[in-house]
Amino acid sequence: MSNLMNNSIYILIISIFLINIENKTYAKDKIEKKQEIDTIFINIQPRTPFFIYKKNDSKPSDGVAYHLLIKILNSANVKYEFNNIPMVRTLVLMKKNKTKVCYPNALMIKSRMSYVYYSRPYFKDKKTSILLRKDDNRFK
Repeated sequence: MSNLMNNSIYILIISIFLINIENKTYAKDKIEKKQEIDTIFINIQPRTPFFIYKKNDSKPSDGVAYHLLIKILNSANVKYEFNNIPMVRTLVLMKKNKTKVCYPNALMIKSRMSYVYYSRPYFKDKKTSILLRKDDNRFK
């Protein structure tokens, strides 16, 4: 009887130990997921003069829209991360609605308005001017 009692105590101690380890692991995963949820992923394309990358950099370092976004996000105390991801993949992420994704270059189109939130425009560009020769017939 005492042998059975000793074995059950050992089993109980091992069970408590395993449950405790599992809870700590679960709590760590939960914290990491919370940090990921709090971060807004800003998916952009390197387009001069809006977002400019230096050689061998994975994140933008200059650009007109870049500086505006940094100013807006820092004043709002928002955690953010820039990613170089194409618009098509970003739109798929937005449709899934599992991560906080922002694509600052997207045009406002009716079909996107069903699953995407648009902010007020934060940047307005001037019209593009092209200089040509009069005798160049490639352009009308």
